[in-house]
Amino acid sequence: MLEDATGYHADATPGRWVIETTHEQRVWEVIVQPDDTAQAGRRDGISGITMSKPYLEITYRGGKAFAAYLYLDSKPGDTAARTERHGQWLVDFAADGRAIGVEFPRVGRVNLRELNRWLAAGHQPAVSVTDLGPVDAA
Repeated sequence: MLEDATGYHADATPGRWVIETTHEQRVWEVIVQPDDTAQAGRRDGISGITMSKPYLEITYRGGKAFAAYLYLDSKPGDTAARTERHGQWLVDFAADGRAIGVEFPRVGRVNLRELNRWLAAGHQPAVSVTDLGPVDAA
């Protein structure tokens, strides 16, 4: 897919880039960022990395935002032990009760105060307007 790149531009998040490409006759934007913790030549830089800042991923279908997932602070080996519905969101919790991710099945405005209340209950720090900016923009 990346071999067919047609351009690139800076992402809204500093240090990340958006690669413009095509795949199966559809236009795609792929977000890339350096992995400062991965060993040179290693291709699976995700395994074993502890995330300490929220990371937002937006899924597009037909060029329109379809869903978003907010990855939260996690530890190596964390998986969702349970998922709870909170209004329009789905919150994933690790076995120790920490919230590790929030899915927004409907992309659009997010009530930041309500979200931060649930994050506090899930032993996570609050997120900011900047962390969720792409959800509102989508």
